Amino acid sequence: MKILFRLLPRWTTALAVVVVAGCETVPMEPSPDFVPDMVVATDYAQFFRLGPQQAGGADRSLRTSDRVMLQRKEFGYSRVQLEDGQVGYMANEDIQPAPPEPKPGPTPRKKGSRRQAEEEEYYYDNNPIPDPNLDILPEDVPLEPLPDLMPEPVDVPTPAPTPKPTPKTESLPEKTPEAAPPVSTST
Repeated sequence: MKILFRLLPRWTTALAVVVVAGCETVPMEPSPDFVPDMVVATDYAQFFRLGPQQAGGADRSLRTSDRVMLQRKEFGYSRVQLEDGQVGYMANEDIQPAPPEPKPGPTPRKKGSRRQAEEEEYYYDNNPIPDPNLDILPEDVPLEPLPDLMPEPVDVPTPAPTPKPTPKTESLPEKTPEAAPPVSTST
């Protein structure tokens, strides 16, 4: 039993070395052959260079229809590579499979010979188009009349004069009515 307790720290150290050696880290380097197989589905989709829980928030935001290459699909966030070579993480709901590239259709052949087409191309490339405004001088252009800045006078009827108030004078009555003799109410 004593031997087990003395060997236990050594065994745990050896086990930890084996476990750590078994862990593999995936380098965050861009792939040299960029094949955009996914497209951004929402405007202002957040792109995290180190991961979605990095301090400081998203490193940049991507627009709709920006093309990215899926490197590893994970739960919630997937590792993607952008067209400029940056590698980081985006939310799975912000990306969707890219539509297939349209195949180029056949180009219609023009009637006529190749030499005629070359001559027409040479003519249009080397024939300057005359500018019809080159011979006009500023003095030849008539000036436009200036707008009237003052408004036209409008006939406004003059208002009737306001009546002046008449002063009211107060006077004392000339006679004061005489008081009636007092009436006795005793019995």
